[in-house]
Amino acid sequence: MNSTYFTRFEEKKVIVIDYGKGTASYYNAFENETYKKLKPSEVLDLPSKYPGYIFISEDAHLGIPQNEQSMAQMYTSRKLSKFYQNCSDNDVILKFFPQKLSPRASLYVGMPKSDDNDPFIIYEFLKHHPEIKLKNPRLDFSITKLQQEGYRFKFACNKKTNGIRMDGEDKQSYSKEDLLPKFIIENLDYLDQILSDEAKDAFGLTVEKDLQKNKKPITKILSNGREVREFKTTISKYTQNRKTKKGQCIKGEWKINNIKMPQLCSILSPLYGVLEYDTESQEYVWRDKLNIRSETGELPEWKFVKQYVFEFKPFHQKGGVARSNLTHFGQKSYVQRKAKRYEGLDLKRKIQHPFKIKDGKPELVTVSVGSFTNEETQVFKKYRKTYQDCTREVFRVFRNLLLERYSL
Repeated sequence: MNSTYFTRFEEKKVIVIDYGKGTASYYNAFENETYKKLKPSEVLDLPSKYPGYIFISEDAHLGIPQNEQSMAQMYTSRKLSKFYQNCSDNDVILKFFPQKLSPRASLYVGMPKSDDNDPFIIYEFLKHHPEIKLKNPRLDFSITKLQQEGYRFKFACNKKTNGIRMDGEDKQSYSKEDLLPKFIIENLDYLDQILSDEAKDAFGLTVEKDLQKNKKPITKILSNGREVREFKTTISKYTQNRKTKKGQCIKGEWKINNIKMPQLCSILSPLYGVLEYDTESQEYVWRDKLNIRSETGELPEWKFVKQYVFEFKPFHQKGGVARSNLTHFGQKSYVQRKAKRYEGLDLKRKIQHPFKIKDGKPELVTVSVGSFTNEETQVFKKYRKTYQDCTREVFRVFRNLLLERYSL
């Protein structure tokens, strides 16, 4: 976003539009007034009424054309294109807000989500979060070859990773002989040699164990005055021979249950394993082959996978199993652990939800990003970046390993 955007925002020349129940409403920041129950057709004429303003709407409403599967879109691609041209003709800067952030914005502003409140909520949230990235209107609504290939890769990754989840009893719902886990287990020693300490910690090749004295945890005081437990980092291998219910554990073997297998398999899935029909069994099976991009004839690079498979971006819809494994099940627990151990912050604490009432009292819920303090938000962003950097590192190691293995 350029300086003109921020100048207009500072001058309060901002219109935020929302839709619900077949009508539209908008908040005019300059007038500090919300206009309600507009016909959708009236919104298309607003640029001529407010020339030189910023228009903001959720991406789902004005950024995506109408289809048969959703009622969130009010206009055909033709009407949207005409509206975009109307904005351009009237010097209106049109931006789209990621709807996934709406619940967070609601908690931050302290107002419940509703069709009438949402325009003001989005404005207030953006006023205090100028770093939020907003989307520009699309010049072409057709699906590109790049997007189509991304869908194909994501669908294949969903099929490969859907069964690799943690089970409540044995923490392992996959076979060690399955294609992706087998590849990872065979290369754990190599990963241990080449990965950074941060990446090994993020994906379970090492573990942090609390230090104790007389069976009591040893603690220390951080520079911020908070008390945390001291710990040591150890490799996820057995230190002695012992018998378990599942068999013999040999000294030096990897503790597979400590390895973040769903996350590592998710990182590997865009690169390795091709689904083919087996004529003998008359079933589809995963083959020991590389996933080559049709557009480039090469293994996918990180840039393609980050945007089209893992969808590490604000505007993501139906991100898929691999993204869920990494962001919800992997990144979330990693950030919580690091915040607790290194910053003394409890990102799993319970708070009273301001808008969820049960038996006349606010319901207790786990704190979410929208309710974080400024300090917690900065800590969250720091460790989220570290986790995603580690994900990129592991991806590139896997890619180089496969290129060497197949002599490409």
